[in-house]
Amino acid sequence: MVKSLIFGGLDGIITTFAIVAAVAGAGMSTNTIIVMGCANLIADAISMGLGDYISSKAEAEATLAEYNREKWELDNYPEGEYKEVRWGRVCVCVCVDLINLIELISD
Repeated sequence: MVKSLIFGGLDGIITTFAIVAAVAGAGMSTNTIIVMGCANLIADAISMGLGDYISSKAEAEATLAEYNREKWELDNYPEGEYKEVRWGRVCVCVCVDLINLIELISD
């Protein structure tokens, strides 16, 4: 939530400044500058809010689908899931060994 607020706030500041600067540079009236700036702030707020909501919802749905798939696989094909876990542990051990070897070689 905080990340989205900061990202949205920074985006809003930059685009609002760009709109206000462009309208002021075009020599439009103060009222036009204020209206354009406020319209941009509202549009940015709606856009960022909807974008964050939709992406968060999609991420949650994808995570739930992956969880359900893994649960089904564990229920219906436990041997394969255990092999995946063992293989993952082997890969981690190999990576740690490679890092240690690289450190020894580079010293």
